[in-house]
Amino acid sequence: MFLLPDGIFKIETLRILRLSFCAFVLPEPKNNFVVTGLPCLRILSFSKMDLRDMTVLQALFKACSKLETVELLHCFFPMYFKIVAEHLKKFKACKPANVLEIVGVAIDAPNLTTLHYSGPLVVFIYKDFDKLTDCILDFKPHRAYLAMDHYKLDQVMYDMSNIEGLCPKHSDGNSTINDFFCLSRLKEIQLFMEGSRYCNVFTIVSFLRKCPSIEKIHIDCRGWFRADMVLSNGYALAVQQHSLLDWVVGPSYPNLKVLKLTGFKFEPHEMKLLSYFVETGLNLETVAIFLPSPRSKETVPFMDEETLNRRFRPKMASPIGRIRVFQHFEDQMFYPSKHPKNWYDR
Repeated sequence: MFLLPDGIFKIETLRILRLSFCAFVLPEPKNNFVVTGLPCLRILSFSKMDLRDMTVLQALFKACSKLETVELLHCFFPMYFKIVAEHLKKFKACKPANVLEIVGVAIDAPNLTTLHYSGPLVVFIYKDFDKLTDCILDFKPHRAYLAMDHYKLDQVMYDMSNIEGLCPKHSDGNSTINDFFCLSRLKEIQLFMEGSRYCNVFTIVSFLRKCPSIEKIHIDCRGWFRADMVLSNGYALAVQQHSLLDWVVGPSYPNLKVLKLTGFKFEPHEMKLLSYFVETGLNLETVAIFLPSPRSKETVPFMDEETLNRRFRPKMASPIGRIRVFQHFEDQMFYPSKHPKNWYDR
């Protein structure tokens, strides 16, 4: 742990401040600490730091009028973490990641457009969710519980019904989303399937049916296994929901242009998912399939582009739709993803 004097907060020209594994030596009394410098600070990043008393962070929010982005990676926070930035007109991005032992997040930042969160499922108190255009949610089960609080998860999704960009990663995989919300403005979504124990095609379809304006879907299939490969009772659930998928009635996806499937192994459940979107994407232009890396040591029953297009052409709802197959290393050259799987790892 590096100890830093409070003189660092008196620098007049600093625009970017990134600190890791540090602690501050503040004058007494600490409660009266005031930042007297940093008028030009735009980006603030704290990593592996103890922020439980919030003294420094609150002082920075009060003093740095040009602050635009705050990254808080692998830090300790108080049980109820509060960000007060109602006076910061340029504050656009807040990124708390790998948050430890927290139960609530309160945000008072009317100009915020980007929220990237990784940590336990918590109560979000934020009245301006409709202004978000880029959102990542990586919920991890609390240590004391084996599964998510489904009611709390539904409430979070309901509060975020008006956002335009969402990247959910659900580490539990047991949750089902209720029908009382609709992501009507959502245009782009990334789904990371790794670690999902029961999540199958029906679960994905049930969620995406609530996104009628979706334009681009990226599903990362790496680490996504069929439920019957995990638990015996998961097999019964998979069979039941697989049959329910045949009874799903609309709506179709009139705005969907691009479907990207990463780590695609041509497994039956993956082919079922592909078939669903091919049949419901009325204006689907491209399905981009990226094969797994050879390092994954997964056996892939390869199927070339010509065979895939010939197989799915009779089912394809879009007259201009085309399926393309790429190698894993072409991922960022064609249809690059907006966010990596672990955006906070450094």
